[in-house]
Amino acid sequence: MPSRALTNRRDEAAFTAFVTVNRPLLQGVAYLMVGDAARAEELVQVTLAQLFQGWPAADDALVAALRRLLATDPDRLDPPWQRRTRFELVDGSTAAQQLPEGIVADLAGLDDDQRRTLVLERYAKLTPEQAAAVLGRDVAEIAQLTRQARIQLAAADPERMDEVVLDAQLAGAVPYVLRTDPLSVTDVTRGRLVLHQQRLRRVAAVGAVLVLVALGAAIWIPRSHPSSTGISPPTAPIAPTTSRPLPPACGTTDQACRNRTVAAWRDQMASVIRSYLDPGQTYFKSVGYTPDSRYESPGFWTGEGGALGLDLVPRDGGTTLVYLQIATEEKFAITCGELSDQPCSSQQFMDGNRFTLTNSTTTRWGIEVQYSLDEVITVAAFDVGEGRPLAIGSGDLVKLVKDQRLHLPHA
Repeated sequence: MPSRALTNRRDEAAFTAFVTVNRPLLQGVAYLMVGDAARAEELVQVTLAQLFQGWPAADDALVAALRRLLATDPDRLDPPWQRRTRFELVDGSTAAQQLPEGIVADLAGLDDDQRRTLVLERYAKLTPEQAAAVLGRDVAEIAQLTRQARIQLAAADPERMDEVVLDAQLAGAVPYVLRTDPLSVTDVTRGRLVLHQQRLRRVAAVGAVLVLVALGAAIWIPRSHPSSTGISPPTAPIAPTTSRPLPPACGTTDQACRNRTVAAWRDQMASVIRSYLDPGQTYFKSVGYTPDSRYESPGFWTGEGGALGLDLVPRDGGTTLVYLQIATEEKFAITCGELSDQPCSSQQFMDGNRFTLTNSTTTRWGIEVQYSLDEVITVAAFDVGEGRPLAIGSGDLVKLVKDQRLHLPHA
């Protein structure tokens, strides 16, 4: 039986529309469950490929997708579109840098059912009835599990008893790269590949039976000659993905929401910076900013793209100020060397990452490092007066900008 090429299905348009709307939500749920952006993305890829096999869903499509996502073991994923024979050079301290913090770490301390119900109700905004349908529980059990989860999370941060604070922390913890709207044609392609491999397995199974029948016939009819055919699965092209920024949920008119979101984000980013440059928390005294586009771009709130920034101000007796800016894309990022008036050059490191950084290696003249992956991260450290400089170099800033906790907020 000849192999069939991947075919289009008439219901693919509905599947594509569903993915376009719901993929960011699924990615956020996956991240809050596993605490790792790469594993969350892979988990959603597998979930959507499986959903495509049974599309259209018999019941609520989002409920069906979430049910599949939460039932899939993230440690046993083996997607057919991904090759495993690869390696990457990893700095020895990377594992420690990527450990979840804040509410993501606290979620990991809940049992699985508590974490699932809380994420479904507070992040995914499912009704108790929908959450019950996803998890196969009754509504009373869902209410009890959510209440237990909130009490445990509030033990680490009492403000989480306020639903607004809890929801903002959950949404803000999801990395910006997972809050995008990728082209769903890629998910369709992967779904087709899984369907095609299923067909091939069925063909192989039928072929094996036919071979056995033929061999049996050969015993009884020596002159018959059974034939065999080999079937090789075609390689399915994987369409490239593109993404565009989503505006934070605060919108353009809710200034109070924007203020809360930015304040929480600056505190979180300052904590990440201190973990590298001031782990003893003895050098910096406060977080600062000025009212200009280097610290908050109006377009960031409308989905047009932009940047947010902050300063870490030294205590009395210190002289080194640290500036962080994260931009949605290069055109909104500050130019490397602008703050310190130093020339910058692009350098590729042995791990394959490329950075733009100043030639200066001391805070006296100013050190700036810029790193672009899904967002453009710029960190600068420079002395602003007389006093004790912070004993750091460009290598410290390079390690800092690679930390996956550095990302833009989402209210």
